Amino acid sequence: MGAYRRYLLGELGLGAGLLNVALNGAIAYVMFRGAESVPFSGSRSISADLAGTAFFLPFFTTLVVTPLTRRRASREGWNPPSTPPAVAAALRLVPDTVVRRALLLGFLTLAFVAVPTLWALAWAGVSELSTGGFVRFKSVFAGILGAVLTPLAGYLALFDGTPTGRAQPG
Repeated sequence: MGAYRRYLLGELGLGAGLLNVALNGAIAYVMFRGAESVPFSGSRSISADLAGTAFFLPFFTTLVVTPLTRRRASREGWNPPSTPPAVAAALRLVPDTVVRRALLLGFLTLAFVAVPTLWALAWAGVSELSTGGFVRFKSVFAGILGAVLTPLAGYLALFDGTPTGRAQPG
């Protein structure tokens, strides 16, 4: 396995997954401690928290991981990995700036992860979760999200400044 793959999967994937389990579990505990349960809907709810996590986790992850990966790739002398033509075409659709990329990943995660997850919870008849159950749910949700999206943000950063990927700082 190449050095950049170890970085993406090990440091970014595993590291971000474990960090997000702990960090988001602590956030959920602080936000809802003292409550007997967390309702499905409302301003302080499963829905609101899940939507916020689904948007802000990839948004801030992209803002942090992109410059870190660029520096690491430059320092280590990594070249962008070779990609099939279809992947190269998709990479050309990635926004030019890191902020736009972060917004795109946040909105895509909101639409394609949070919404289906909330639909599944509603379909299953979840009207509330115990506070402990919600803390565990949010920890696992954020851990999986971090483990998947952080390497993706790093992977995209490997192509910055190349003909395949055009993103620029800011």
